[in-house]
Amino acid sequence: MRTAALAAGASAWGPESGVGSGLRLPGRILLCSVVLPPHASGHSAAIDRLLAPVDPRDYRLICFDVIGEGAFGARGALPLPGRAFRHAQPWLPARPDIGVRNSARYAAAVGREAVRRARIMAETIRDEGCEVLVATSGTPPLLPSAALAARMAGVPLVVLMWDYWRLQSNRFFQRRFAELAEPRVLQQAAAVGVGNELLADAIRRHDGVEPVLMRIPTDEAAFEGHRLPRRREPGAPFRIVYTGAVYDAMQDSIARVAALMDAPEFGDVEFHLYGGQSREDLAAAGIHGRIHVHGWVNPPEIYRIHREADALLLPLAFSGELRDIIRTSNTTKLGDYLASGRPILVNAPRESFVNWFARRHGCGLPVESDRPEALGRAIHALKQDPALGDRIGQRGLEAAQREFDPASSRRQFVAMIDVALSDRRGRGRG
Repeated sequence: MRTAALAAGASAWGPESGVGSGLRLPGRILLCSVVLPPHASGHSAAIDRLLAPVDPRDYRLICFDVIGEGAFGARGALPLPGRAFRHAQPWLPARPDIGVRNSARYAAAVGREAVRRARIMAETIRDEGCEVLVATSGTPPLLPSAALAARMAGVPLVVLMWDYWRLQSNRFFQRRFAELAEPRVLQQAAAVGVGNELLADAIRRHDGVEPVLMRIPTDEAAFEGHRLPRRREPGAPFRIVYTGAVYDAMQDSIARVAALMDAPEFGDVEFHLYGGQSREDLAAAGIHGRIHVHGWVNPPEIYRIHREADALLLPLAFSGELRDIIRTSNTTKLGDYLASGRPILVNAPRESFVNWFARRHGCGLPVESDRPEALGRAIHALKQDPALGDRIGQRGLEAAQREFDPASSRRQFVAMIDVALSDRRGRGRG
């Protein structure tokens, strides 16, 4: 039988390896995500890190969103060796906040798309011999379609809530839909994994389930090559580094640091940005000043850049459309930054997870203000007191080894799959 994953509008790559020498899962999974490796995003990196050592016979990957391909793919990266399927995303929802008619059209579009995806996933589960469906948080149809697919195929569902799904949109109807759907999906799930304590508290309170704390793992390569303490060469500039995409979740903070570079007192400070945006793209986002713009750099080279920085910038927005989701946001770069052993400037709201984590573990320099002078004082403190940076960096490395160890995250992931399969076997199939 020709699998649904190879139906019209789908593409596939990566026949499974016949070697079978990797970590074995308790059963074969189908993992559905908004993006798949080699897309240059945190979700994609997390999937890659979880599954990189896993025997490719034990997983299948499926993606329905067009952002999983294209120019944002990490240059030079390769997809995971397990069999994976990408499907087109034909639905284009109307703006749901403009009148009752458009809200009804949006609801109908989400419903149709959820059913379409569920049918494809259920058939893929049967054709590929999968025993568990794993779904990550993503665009509106993803979690409801995964829940429906698991029921149709008679397999347990595991959810990885790497973002607070109900807060993905500020539009009233989209958020109301998510608020109604999220508890039903999570209560169906055999296990729900979350990346941080603040998100876990919110899930308990609003969805009535007990989640499993499973950090987004750090790449093993990020822990290599440390030189602590690290000292700048005489006369060398103080280098602040940001790596990754720039968008509205952090661009205001980046703009504040960039603007500081034009002040005379920061003449011996350099601000370096490594990512996919050009200088013109950054200028359009309001990021001007004496900045050094670099292209995308793949691991493990990017980890060397982290280790050679004098400070790493971890910014999150204080206002704007993403202000709600930022509180419980997991950022993949947190573990990667911590593993560098370098001090982190955390410019984020006090109530955000990254700020909470930095204060709790003493592994960052929190700047809990959107005023440029607050950032300026923090930069001066690190520049004038190298021992302060060394202490923060050492605590960060220890926190990364303790909290973001990839082996620990994989053990939690395997345990969730094992719980799901045990629950299924206890009840009997379907």
